[in-house]
Amino acid sequence: MSRGSRQHGACFGPLLLAVLWLLVFAAPGYLFAGPYEAQAAMMDNLRRGVLLSVSWIFLAVGLLLVTLTLRKTWLWLKAVQKTRIPPTRYFNLQLQVRNRRGDQGLHNFDYYPVVVAAAGSADLLLPEVADSGARFRIDYRQGQAQLSADSTVIVNGVPRRHKELKQDDRIIFGPYRLIFKDASIREQSAPAPARPVFAWQFPIVAMLLALSVLFKQAGTVPEDTTLLARAAELQSVEPSAPAVGQEQQATEGSFSPPRQAVPQPA
Repeated sequence: MSRGSRQHGACFGPLLLAVLWLLVFAAPGYLFAGPYEAQAAMMDNLRRGVLLSVSWIFLAVGLLLVTLTLRKTWLWLKAVQKTRIPPTRYFNLQLQVRNRRGDQGLHNFDYYPVVVAAAGSADLLLPEVADSGARFRIDYRQGQAQLSADSTVIVNGVPRRHKELKQDDRIIFGPYRLIFKDASIREQSAPAPARPVFAWQFPIVAMLLALSVLFKQAGTVPEDTTLLARAAELQSVEPSAPAVGQEQQATEGSFSPPRQAVPQPA
């Protein structure tokens, strides 16, 4: 069933209940009674049908709010479960390179080891080195960057083949000057989801459920059809009272007693 059909069903459901209520309870009341009793029974059943329909509407809206609240809570709990996953780890190694012309470049690597060479396959190729076989590598072990080379490499003015690198260590590789900037592993956790706010929904749901119960109780209590019939009869009689008064005045005005002859003195 599509969303539009569900919405139309939700709109016409209370109206259908009211019509069925009238057909089931109202029809017997005014088919087998007098004119005033039938009118009173019909109006009473109409009132009860409207009250029960409104009661069902309040109940449906309250249940809809509860369903939406539960769905929102479920989505929030699902997002909280995702934050319990181990954080993602990111590796970053930075080398600043300066050539003989003074040009600088910053190179970032998200993996290790990093191979620096003058020729061949390498992660960082520096072709202006006279010795085409010169190369060294930077590895990452036990939280520390370590340099290792087959031939001697000058680090901070000292020839080295192995060296634990620190920030701003200077490495001379032919005409190039390399400055070690950083090598670290950073952890990034998933952002914690915002906790949903339900403070305004609970009073509204409670009010809707209370109104549903009150309207249902009011709709299930029938009124005294005798009193309603008497009220309808009085309403139909009252408009004719002025007419009766006018008829009486017209009758009194049209009737005049006969005149008696006045005896004349002799």
